[in-house]
Amino acid sequence: MRVAFVAAAAAVQVEVSSHEQSPLSALKTEFAAVEAEIKSAGKITPGVYATVQKLQSMVTSIIEPAIVESHAADQLLVLTVFREIIACDATYKKFLNGDKMAALTALKSVKTE
Repeated sequence: MRVAFVAAAAAVQVEVSSHEQSPLSALKTEFAAVEAEIKSAGKITPGVYATVQKLQSMVTSIIEPAIVESHAADQLLVLTVFREIIACDATYKKFLNGDKMAALTALKSVKTE
């Protein structure tokens, strides 16, 4: 999977090899293996079956959406900081080029939290 973020004249690329497994995928794989092992062992008690079903439901309805939501929030933060760095770099280049008035104007327009 290849992801690229482009802002102004700068670009950032993040590469993840296809052979690496995300923690969520690893958890799903391990869960499927445990579930298959339980099914192949023959009869199981209703309590064990109910527990496995509850865990499976919890992973798909609570844990997975929380991970996706958290990732989206983190990604937004990364992009925000990246844009601020690009703006800072542009201001610094103006300053280096001797356009001190433009650099000062740009600095005054920067919003900080």
